[in-house]
Amino acid sequence: MSNPLFTLLNDNVLKFFDAQLVRRSWLTGATAPAAPAFPPETWAMFELPSGLKLWIDLGDSGVSLGCLAGMYEGDETAFILNTVKEGHTFVDIGANIGWFAVQAARNAGPSGRVIAIEPRAQTGRFLARSLQDNGFSDRSEVHHCAVGTQAGRFSIGWDNSAGNPGGTWSLPTREIQQEFHDFGFRVEDVEVKTLDSIVGDRKVDVIKMDIEGAEGLALRGASKTLAQSRPIILSEMNFSLLPKISGLSAGDYVRWMAEQGYRCHALEAARAGTVLQADNLPSHMTFINVIFQPIPA
Repeated sequence: MSNPLFTLLNDNVLKFFDAQLVRRSWLTGATAPAAPAFPPETWAMFELPSGLKLWIDLGDSGVSLGCLAGMYEGDETAFILNTVKEGHTFVDIGANIGWFAVQAARNAGPSGRVIAIEPRAQTGRFLARSLQDNGFSDRSEVHHCAVGTQAGRFSIGWDNSAGNPGGTWSLPTREIQQEFHDFGFRVEDVEVKTLDSIVGDRKVDVIKMDIEGAEGLALRGASKTLAQSRPIILSEMNFSLLPKISGLSAGDYVRWMAEQGYRCHALEAARAGTVLQADNLPSHMTFINVIFQPIPA
């Protein structure tokens, strides 16, 4: 790839977008012309400072532009990169455009494996392209599905005008699906698999989950993987969405994981920090990111 940070394939977009200028303004706080608004699914490829390539959606201000600025989920990114080692298998549930998957694939090396799971069809296709364009096809696989407690199908939905396709909800009930239709949001029917069926008998070392309250569904479909592999898990914990989507409170989520032999820690300074008890969670917050570590036998 050429030296400029950003290479757009659409010449018309290139005339109006200077990615280096935008990135510099975000990083330094300098006054600069605002980046023009792009419609959703305006895809382009850029190069990370590390030399890795990543396809991003210029209409996505929630994830893609944060990646472009180099400031997306700093503690979470550092934790994953410090935890995924050569030869590891990393499972990225809710992989989105592949920020974590691509970087973890380099860490895991040719003897490792990245299993990326992304239900949105278009996003999943560009995630796969990013892995391929970095030469990681030999160590990665992309599953275009959601994960849940059992195989089947259900709907996912998102506000197409919000500029944040990462804010995609699992819609397991007709009531929630109707709410999304009533608001004029996008709804897409997707296949659902269990994580156990995707992983099979392979050993998993690290799991990252950010699936808007469906984390409880994902892990209840991963009991075999949890028991046999004992992976370290980085999980979002959304206090309002967990009961709505997974049918259990955040406290119930922590208690269920304790039954599987896991201790819950707050993510602090890119490490497993304070131990969190089910009855004493910071539920005044909208969400937090936690680390579930297997308790030694």
